[in-house]
Amino acid sequence: MKNKKRIILPFLVIALSLLVAIVNTIGIIAATNADSVTAKINNVITDNDDYNTTVDFQLTNSGSQLILYSPDYDNLDIDYLKIELGDSNVITNKDSHYVIVNLKNKMNDKYAGSFNVEMKESENDNLIVRDMSNNNLAVKSLTSIDSANEINSGNVDISNKPVLNLINAGTEASPVSTGTSYEVTGNWYDYDSQNVDLYYSLDQNDSSKASKVSSYTQSETEGQNLVVHSLDEKINLAGQSGNHTLYFWIKDSDGNWSDVGGSVVNIAASKTVYSGFSRASALMATRALTLASEPITTGPSGITMTLDNPANNTASAPTVPIGSNYQISGTWYSNTTTTFNLYCQFDASKNGSLNWHYVQSFTGSLGQVHKFTATIQGSFIDTYPSGPHRIYLNSTVSGSSSDTNTVIVIPLEQSLEIVSPSADTSADNPYVARNNNLDVSVLLNSNGVGTFNFVIDGTKTNIFTNAGIIHNYPAEKTIDLSTLNTSSGGSANDSLIHKAQYQYVSGQTGQVSSSVDFYFIVGSDFRITAPTIDFGSHDPGSGDNNGDVTAAPTLSGDSLTVYDGHMPSSTGTEGKIQLNLSTNKFVNTTNNKTLAADLYWNGTLISDDSDPVTVGYVDPPTVDSPAYKNFDSELKNNMRLKFNVLNNSSGQYKSIFTWTAVESVTN
Repeated sequence: MKNKKRIILPFLVIALSLLVAIVNTIGIIAATNADSVTAKINNVITDNDDYNTTVDFQLTNSGSQLILYSPDYDNLDIDYLKIELGDSNVITNKDSHYVIVNLKNKMNDKYAGSFNVEMKESENDNLIVRDMSNNNLAVKSLTSIDSANEINSGNVDISNKPVLNLINAGTEASPVSTGTSYEVTGNWYDYDSQNVDLYYSLDQNDSSKASKVSSYTQSETEGQNLVVHSLDEKINLAGQSGNHTLYFWIKDSDGNWSDVGGSVVNIAASKTVYSGFSRASALMATRALTLASEPITTGPSGITMTLDNPANNTASAPTVPIGSNYQISGTWYSNTTTTFNLYCQFDASKNGSLNWHYVQSFTGSLGQVHKFTATIQGSFIDTYPSGPHRIYLNSTVSGSSSDTNTVIVIPLEQSLEIVSPSADTSADNPYVARNNNLDVSVLLNSNGVGTFNFVIDGTKTNIFTNAGIIHNYPAEKTIDLSTLNTSSGGSANDSLIHKAQYQYVSGQTGQVSSSVDFYFIVGSDFRITAPTIDFGSHDPGSGDNNGDVTAAPTLSGDSLTVYDGHMPSSTGTEGKIQLNLSTNKFVNTTNNKTLAADLYWNGTLISDDSDPVTVGYVDPPTVDSPAYKNFDSELKNNMRLKFNVLNNSSGQYKSIFTWTAVESVTN
């Protein structure tokens, strides 16, 4: 437990001191601990489309953490875990499919306990509990398993079937056309086989009629650890056209097939591909693929152009974020020219005076239908503000009329970034303002209508109203530190933490849609921060043959630092800042017995309740820089606690260390 007192003092010529009281601990453990770590995943219950199970565990006195690994990590309810164990006791690593859980709040004095885990109900929900050395303690499928496919031995209860997950089963570069390879990506894992094959079938949900695509291998250890392997393959669609369904399976060397995965594709009609086959997605794909515009001839160029899947309204329009390109695909045909030049125009009436923007050129044979995919560059799209936009397309600039169009939506985006005097401040780490004026500079970005405000301690001033688009606009506000609106009537040395905030107020909603904060203090800021120190836990078997132990400190929380932000006097005669340490006895929190121990700093005994020991020195502040030093390294290297584990009773011992900073000393 940490009790930290922070004081900001005005600058004085005489010596100043500041006390920081920190509770530091050491534990001595009785010889009643388990000698190994175990875990058990209990029976599973279904609760509102979720699988819920209880994990029983037995730890040792060497730690309080376990690893939860799942190849189906996306189904793992992380929020549920945080509620169960506490936010700070759950550390996630989505890319590697695991979570580290600290069970200190769930275990009893024998280091045993239980906690609950929840996963979204799915065809595959597999979970492994591991110790901190990555050894598997329990492996279980939360999904029910057919007895014919069940591996149930010891701490393992899992299916022998491989698992296939499709991530993306299509091409984004262009529509799938006859003769074009069809790309499928995803991943697989299998507990008990080292060799598996990927199969596919066109329009037949029957693995016995499937064709082999590729083979994959893994080690036995990878299998037993349910390591997830990526796949990226291409299926030859030569000679095919129209709507089709592709089905995929993984088959292992024991003849076990995975569950089927699939997608719907229209060959030579659309680039829209739906992964994760279901009846609903098949119907949705069919509807999407019928939205082709009627062919039109655009002006004297003699070119007929058709778009694939134009969006006719905002609801069906794609979103194009700032900096992103937008691709348009379709077909063109001409009996008079072999060159097709594509132009676009945003938001103009089709019969108005259009200012056409060149997009891309294509060539082809006379009298043949040609497919095209054109890219409208993000640099051009970014010149338009947020909101829906109708893009008109033409094959000539000599005429001003075009019926061919589609709709996109540019989302509202703003960003505000503090660039000086410091980009990283908080209420716990404010900037120290040491002059009469403070300039706070920010870079502003927006693609919508709105107002930029600057708020200092609740008082708002307007910077400007933005009616269009701005990129990396520099704005600066000067704060007169002598006239801050504070409870003390406005003082340059009010010792308060002030908050300055840049705001963007949306012109559409009238609400603050983005903001950035800058925290600062003014004047003579003189402070110490100190860590919580832990000398570890020790059982009767530790130490030398006589039971003597020398314990080094482990630090947590804040660092041990001294900071002096005041301006030096005109004479510049300040001396160095001296950091001292004094302590009291370590006391057992259960029986109030005193720990028989000696505390040393660099070999010098620190006597209880006696004169402090000098830890080190800090150079005084200058006009250009405040005084600052981090003593963590000295603390770790120089502090040692020596005691006899056999001559002390078991329990947790605590002590309060007092750190004292004294200014204007010579050494």
